[in-house]
Amino acid sequence: MPDLRGGSYRAAEQKLDDLSLPAATITVTARHKDVTLPKSHGSWHVCGTTPRPGSPVTVGTTVVIELAQQASDCAISFHGYLHQANDPAYTPTPPPTPRPATTHAPAPTTSKPAGNSLITCPDGKQGYACTSNGHPVVDGQFCPKADHGRTLKATNGTTVTCSYDPSITPYRWQ
Repeated sequence: MPDLRGGSYRAAEQKLDDLSLPAATITVTARHKDVTLPKSHGSWHVCGTTPRPGSPVTVGTTVVIELAQQASDCAISFHGYLHQANDPAYTPTPPPTPRPATTHAPAPTTSKPAGNSLITCPDGKQGYACTSNGHPVVDGQFCPKADHGRTLKATNGTTVTCSYDPSITPYRWQ
């Protein structure tokens, strides 16, 4: 199987024709579950293939080519969806509730425990620190917008920061 990634479907189709693959069945799909592949997809970009590049293709092999409209879309995936809002597992973070103005200093929060003691977050689960929406901080999980840039202690005892890494979108505790 040749490496077709990065080029257009039209170029990939030409490469496969030039190789005269032995009676292989070629199936073309959209890379993302929330994208419909149009009939005219020759200019779309090849994100990947099955079998992988370098694998043998024999009689009866089904070759699957995944396409995206933009080359940059090949690197984006929210559990197989191009747009995070279309991912059934996505739960948007509600905007913060405005707090009434006070004339005295607010009471200290319990989201930063002393030493290595565990606290109980508002959701009833224990951790070293709680997120702004009341859940224990868990290394690797998504973090709410209100926590962007915060550094807290995760349930595994490590210190993590709510930060953005382009290879792991969106913001996560890491």
